[in-house]
Amino acid sequence: MVNRKEYLKDYEMRNKEKIAKRKKRYYELNKGRLLQQKKEYRRLNPEKIKQSWKEYYQDNKEVILSYHKEYKQTNKDRIKERGKEYALKIRKRDDFFEPKNKIKQVHSTSKNIGLNNGMWKGDNVGYIALHSWIKARKPKPLNCGHCNVRTNLLDLANISQEYKREVIDWEYLCRRCHMNKDGRINKLLVGLNKQ
Repeated sequence: MVNRKEYLKDYEMRNKEKIAKRKKRYYELNKGRLLQQKKEYRRLNPEKIKQSWKEYYQDNKEVILSYHKEYKQTNKDRIKERGKEYALKIRKRDDFFEPKNKIKQVHSTSKNIGLNNGMWKGDNVGYIALHSWIKARKPKPLNCGHCNVRTNLLDLANISQEYKREVIDWEYLCRRCHMNKDGRINKLLVGLNKQ
């Protein structure tokens, strides 16, 4: 009596090309459906996939690292060229001047935010903490709010000079406009004239 597993293994060994052709044809005929199933599986099981990748990495860590090391050594020039091409491509894009710090997502459903937080100080908040709180809630534009100059270096300026915890009371200005509005340029000029 022939064992079924051994028979299938033997059949696969003898008919490798035939099986490969069948698989390829099946994939071509059902490509859309299979891709849809794959997407759906990934959407429903992200943690399971993550775990399986972690396990795979732990089992084959040495092989993966040696492959990457070997690839870097054999393709140094290619990697450098790709890096230069990527840098040029990025500089040509219109959104190159967009701010690098992304706006943090403020989750209102979180239990430990705002008044619910034990460390909440309200309007008695410090200078740096207030700035970071406003930055998390007010998106950084591309242009200065006063002179409309396009720059990546924009300061978060308080309009009323009272440092309230209100997003409306803040604006993004370039360094020159910020110093003019605060009156720091005049103070600087007075100080220079005294010398």
